[in-house]
Amino acid sequence: RFARTEAALYFSSGYAANVGLITSLLRREDVVFSDACNHASLVDGMRLSGARRVVYPHLDLNVLEMQLRKYAKEDCRKAIVTESVFGMDGDCAPIRSLLELGAKYEAGLIVDEAHATAVHGPGGRGLVSAAGAESQVWAVVHSSAMALASMGAFVCGSELLKQTLVNRARTLLFSTAAPPYMARQIRAALRLAQAMDSERSALFERSLGFASSLRSDGWDTGKTSSQIVPVILGDNASALDAAEHLRVAGFAVRAVRPPAVASGQARLRFSLTSGITAEDLRRLYATLVEWRGMQPKRVAAVPA
Repeated sequence: RFARTEAALYFSSGYAANVGLITSLLRREDVVFSDACNHASLVDGMRLSGARRVVYPHLDLNVLEMQLRKYAKEDCRKAIVTESVFGMDGDCAPIRSLLELGAKYEAGLIVDEAHATAVHGPGGRGLVSAAGAESQVWAVVHSSAMALASMGAFVCGSELLKQTLVNRARTLLFSTAAPPYMARQIRAALRLAQAMDSERSALFERSLGFASSLRSDGWDTGKTSSQIVPVILGDNASALDAAEHLRVAGFAVRAVRPPAVASGQARLRFSLTSGITAEDLRRLYATLVEWRGMQPKRVAAVPA
């Protein structure tokens, strides 16, 4: 009912869901088109499937179309795989445009909504739902482990998809099932999340305002348009030092370094929640500025 699809199937982790889904749908003769910033679980699923993987630059639909055109005449299954909200950059995939490309070149669309579940779209149903495209994608993967504060993930789509996964997904068939109480916990979290539209609006207002303030002061926040706000510092040492400074001040912020991000793109990753207040953000901003003031001028990656 939450996803508004025919069926859904629960996996014990998001990693298991993505790997099981992709390896069940794709074979060696198939072609899969992957955003360069896709999560490792999606990448591993594509690798294990044996399908030919074609990577397009992050959110570059012009290159994606060129790649789709190249394989248009091949008699094989084709799929586009993307996150909806990208976990390290906070920017969002253009779901409607991807669907149009898929329809034009006969490629299905698989969307990982992990960072959108309960946060984006009507009732927190994600960006596929916001595009009104639940019935047009091959599959949507929702996470129970992030905004829903539980564990696992559920793959949503047609009844045929569900039955395919029940019979083919090795990460489901040969993995330990979650305890029964987990279903009640996730159901309760979904019920709460669907009624939190006002909290979602407040979260986006604060998140985008926070990112805008950082950019105005010279910090590199990339192209975030979500609750995930990166502060890209460049080198590992700066990211680690800044994270430690924030920890001492009472902020749980992680330094993300290669290989989780590209070389030279080490960063702080702020994942904001509806419980954060304007005062929290003011103090967080002040602590960042305090850290910057302590840095030697030679650290070029840190905005002056």
